[in-house]
Amino acid sequence: MERENLMLREAMIENQRLKILLKARDYAQDRSYLLCRVIARSPTTWLRSVVIDKGERDGVRPNTPIVDGNGVVGKVVSSQPFSSSVMLLIDPDMKIGGIVQRTRAMGIVYGDSTNICKMKYLMGEKDAAVGDLVLTSGVGGIFPKGIPIGKVVKVRRKGTFFEADIIPASDLSRLEEVMAIVGGGKR
Repeated sequence: MERENLMLREAMIENQRLKILLKARDYAQDRSYLLCRVIARSPTTWLRSVVIDKGERDGVRPNTPIVDGNGVVGKVVSSQPFSSSVMLLIDPDMKIGGIVQRTRAMGIVYGDSTNICKMKYLMGEKDAAVGDLVLTSGVGGIFPKGIPIGKVVKVRRKGTFFEADIIPASDLSRLEEVMAIVGGGKR
């Protein structure tokens, strides 16, 4: 009975995660999506990349956007027939066009290899404020417009421009299932 109870609890928890993940279908817009399981984390970049169980045979190619029910997770950097490597949003090599939802100010969101990202090239101090939601801008052709990236937690002057620290919308340290947005977009 203890074993059955454990299995039932695990199934309930998985069901809750999958219900949240279903929200990610809306991010695909006119594209298709695939449910993927995270099957590994890279030992060299433990918090900055994962491996998913979908690959070339499923239509997953480099630059395929990866999301969960909360927002951007990352993008595929390499794919094999049955699996793909995903660079997470916080990787320093990750760059996404972002737009502050409230002000419509655009900038580029960079990974910071910590649990935050930075939105660079904001023109004025009122372009972003603590608590603002940052979405994908659709610029660059990889991510569809309007997917949550994260929330602003700090804004500061950086030379001529302003820069915002952003906490990712997705908890990248606890990924188990994600969605790949396939078809359309830049490849």
